[in-house]
Amino acid sequence: FRKRHFFTGEPLRPDQERDIAWYTPAGVAPTPDAWHTTAPGAFAAILHPRSSHFATFWQPLPPKERLWTMILFNARSKEVRFTIPGKAGAIWSQVLDTMLEEAFPEKGDIESKGEGESITVGPSSMQVWESPER
Repeated sequence: FRKRHFFTGEPLRPDQERDIAWYTPAGVAPTPDAWHTTAPGAFAAILHPRSSHFATFWQPLPPKERLWTMILFNARSKEVRFTIPGKAGAIWSQVLDTMLEEAFPEKGDIESKGEGESITVGPSSMQVWESPER
């Protein structure tokens, strides 16, 4: 992940979504109190496709290569079930699962999920999912 600027959590433009959005495993934005619990252990982040530049540091990706990126983190000692946050019409494809011996799935083994579906993340691991920009 190459970034020109730090994430701010603010919309990139007034009519757009935030550059990064945080979620609980239930697929909802955390309350301020949730950020200050002693051991939350699991959370998700969705990165806006226009906030990350994977091609080069200077040149943003062409539109057909821009992808939303969802990262699911689980620091707990037991698996956690995440609900995919609402992004109407988005289809997410798994890119990485650190619980697997081969962390990057083969083309034929790539799993896809949609809004509201659940994803189980193993203990002390993370997963990365991508969805095309709509």
